[in-house]
Amino acid sequence: MTERSSRFVPKSHRSDNGIRRSGRTTSTMDFQSKRTDVQRVLQLHRTVGNQAVGRLLNGSLQRTLDDAKQSSSEQSSGKPRFYIIPDCKSAEAARNLLSRIALGDSDALRQIGQEAFATYKDSLQLMEWGLAGKNNEYVVIPGTNGAVNWEGIDDKYDPIAHSHPKQDPGETKQNSSENTWVNHFKKGKPISQNIGMKDWHLSYPTQSDIVIPAEQQASSHLVYTSWQVMEDEESGGFSVAYNPECTPEKQLVFEIVKPHKTAYTRTKSIMNLNQHKSALYLCDIRLLRGSKELFVLHDVKANEMELGSQPVIGEDFPDLGKEVPAEEAEEREQIPSTAETSDTEDDPFEGF
Repeated sequence: MTERSSRFVPKSHRSDNGIRRSGRTTSTMDFQSKRTDVQRVLQLHRTVGNQAVGRLLNGSLQRTLDDAKQSSSEQSSGKPRFYIIPDCKSAEAARNLLSRIALGDSDALRQIGQEAFATYKDSLQLMEWGLAGKNNEYVVIPGTNGAVNWEGIDDKYDPIAHSHPKQDPGETKQNSSENTWVNHFKKGKPISQNIGMKDWHLSYPTQSDIVIPAEQQASSHLVYTSWQVMEDEESGGFSVAYNPECTPEKQLVFEIVKPHKTAYTRTKSIMNLNQHKSALYLCDIRLLRGSKELFVLHDVKANEMELGSQPVIGEDFPDLGKEVPAEEAEEREQIPSTAETSDTEDDPFEGF
């Protein structure tokens, strides 16, 4: 607005030579008066326009914590993007709160505030929740049924954890009384260090749960589920099942450990057509019963082209039959541009 206003030069600084040569019968004084009126109208129009644009931008940008201590910038629905947890001064207390939310404990929302409780008490397990904190201040982020929006929040806080919902988006929309996810765990599912993809359910971490913390440069990120870990006293093995009365001490939790982008790309193909290179990410995943470690899955892979799908478990790293160094992949994608390399027109689908 300042820049536009500065383009209006005061009348006293303008020359009226052009007006004198116009040949019009209107006097110079009257003409300058009318010109001043026009300038004022234009100035008002631009000012009002700038103010409208300013209001639009301000409505789109996230408000700072100084603007609203109990709730931050609002979504189009008017609901807060996140809630500050009152009187929470430790990461352990904040994690315990998110653990209870993941298990459906609506009293955990009362600790956050009456607004959060009234808004989400009936749907807290049908959506994902995020947890972040910095300088002994912690916030919870209401998400959707399949994601948490960290945009803007991870500029102010360090992301710590998120929860997974009890139902998937399709089943939530159908309002099914017996959803597939819960049914999957009703009789219990064995878990072990040799867990295979067939037992890696969609409610477990996906590739995005590895890629996003890696991009956020997190050394650790926790994923809280709705499932209970059960131990077989005879065999010493573990299984997970759905129990609506599960306590945080028996809750299945995943810790994404040291997620990072590797120097490799993974080759993906559909219908035997090679896709563009996909950056490969790597981490270890600790499986926990509450805070107690059960076992660790090493070298779990994820790639940025399939964020919503399951990660790759149990492969050697790197598998040179599927992955190549990123620099080598870039060299393969380079198309020769000199006449000596080809006598025909380049194939636009080469490399796909």
